[in-house]
Amino acid sequence: MVLRLKWIHQAQFAGFYTAVEKGFYKEAGLDVEIRPGGSDFPAVQMVASGSEEFGVTGADQVVIAREKGVPVKALSAIYRKTPFVMFTLKESGIKTMEDLAGQKVGIKLGGNEELTFRAMEKSAGIDPSRIEEMPVKYDLSPLLTGQVKAWPGYVINEVLAVEEQGKEVNIIDPNDYGINFYADTLFTTESVIKKDPEMVASFVQASMQGWDYAVKHPEEAAEFGLKYGEKLDLKHEVNMMKASIPLLDPEKLPLGSMDEASWETLQKNLVELGFVKGTGPRRIVHQRVFEIRRDPIMTTAIKEQLDSAAAQHPGTRETMLSLRNCSLSFGNVPVLDQVSLDVYRNEFISILGPSGCGKSTTLRLMLRLLSPEAGGEVAYASPDLSLGMVFQKPVLMPWLSALQNVMLPLELGEKKKFSKSEAREKAESALRLVGLQDYLNHFPHQLSGGMQQRAAIARALAADPTVLLMDEPFGALDELTREKLNFELLRLWESPETSLSSIVMVTHSIHESALLSDRVVMMSPRPAGVTDIIPVTLPSPREAGMEELPEFHRIVKELRKRVKHL
Repeated sequence: MVLRLKWIHQAQFAGFYTAVEKGFYKEAGLDVEIRPGGSDFPAVQMVASGSEEFGVTGADQVVIAREKGVPVKALSAIYRKTPFVMFTLKESGIKTMEDLAGQKVGIKLGGNEELTFRAMEKSAGIDPSRIEEMPVKYDLSPLLTGQVKAWPGYVINEVLAVEEQGKEVNIIDPNDYGINFYADTLFTTESVIKKDPEMVASFVQASMQGWDYAVKHPEEAAEFGLKYGEKLDLKHEVNMMKASIPLLDPEKLPLGSMDEASWETLQKNLVELGFVKGTGPRRIVHQRVFEIRRDPIMTTAIKEQLDSAAAQHPGTRETMLSLRNCSLSFGNVPVLDQVSLDVYRNEFISILGPSGCGKSTTLRLMLRLLSPEAGGEVAYASPDLSLGMVFQKPVLMPWLSALQNVMLPLELGEKKKFSKSEAREKAESALRLVGLQDYLNHFPHQLSGGMQQRAAIARALAADPTVLLMDEPFGALDELTREKLNFELLRLWESPETSLSSIVMVTHSIHESALLSDRVVMMSPRPAGVTDIIPVTLPSPREAGMEELPEFHRIVKELRKRVKHL
């Protein structure tokens, strides 16, 4: 198979060379040829023609191609932070976009470089007529001789080239103007994904393994590139590779990660700046097909089948709550390490991981019972987001009846939401939902283990939560009761009589996570991080008997394989 690059061979693509030279593609059963790109061999056209399987191009080119009806899809964002900048010679004294007013400025037209410059110009509030533009290509002479005062280039290439000539430069960084578009993006076509999704997943896996190795061994990775490009200078290639590292992983997320918000921002800017018309139905431009395990070095490929609504309307997956770079220690014991996770509206997430790794602590962070260390954030979709919690044990007050236990949290606190009569009404309704309407006045010791847990679920539901957090709620129950409550939980989630939108459940059961979930989050041993997010592609609604489906067995097998690597 062929990987077509966006430009000539250089350390900008070192991760792919590394995947070949270190045998990562070969181990995945893939024979990969890497070909250079450029104006004569544009990656999008070469891949879209069907003659080549994979390509690397700017993220903007993926959006533009999609708007033109070309069925390409992004697989991973290699450069999550753009390497593009405007830069000037230090002696010019020009340091900001505002300083460019009245100056002659080099512009590269038609691509990501122009898009980013126009967005910076707009963000800075500069009238375009105040800047004299001079179309340029790759010869730096106009900058070095003073014909232009600013140059469009890359911190991993042109900036280094000028500095290697002994010149000092000033960087005008798009990020200082709130602009950061994905740059180099690995992509393929919808037909390739449909024809052989396992091959696509294996290719992404091996590619990310190559990039992971390149980040950790930049000199070796840069040297691999010399086998592909003629007349490359090792020193320059090493500098390029080292300058790339902070751009590949700026947020300490898995290499190649993508998120819908970034794609939406890019598409919005393309429309507002006139690069695309933005007419007709919006098309989804990316499909996440992998996550990367960072320690030990191991990448894993996954395929996420987006639901039909999301497929037709990108960006409609509303985030209910988010964890961002959350770390936490208890005393001198680190428990969580840079945990990031989004919980979307109308989804069921299970969290799997070794005992004691921090799964329950993650739920407590979501509930804001604990706070992450500096640099971490727990964000809600709205300040009044309502969350409910079901703990490992029912934690019922033995001297209170089932009804009184469910009413208790509704009547506590300085800001009680409900009167006694309202609390009773809501408690009775919740107990009816879980099938305990005939046991309102029974005490906990008169209820079976399953009935006690139903009462605990009713207690959480009575407060009308939008997101329900569950900490291994069925772990202490016998298998028959557990299975019955699994389907009861799904019924409650789907019921119009509850306010539930999303459920996040900690479990140690692979079977349970496969049966209930839309996504399964895998957490590593302590200090825990999110290592994989595996989509569950079973049809909905989930019903008894689905355990017999081949797809169910495939998912269980995949989850079991992932667990063994933890």
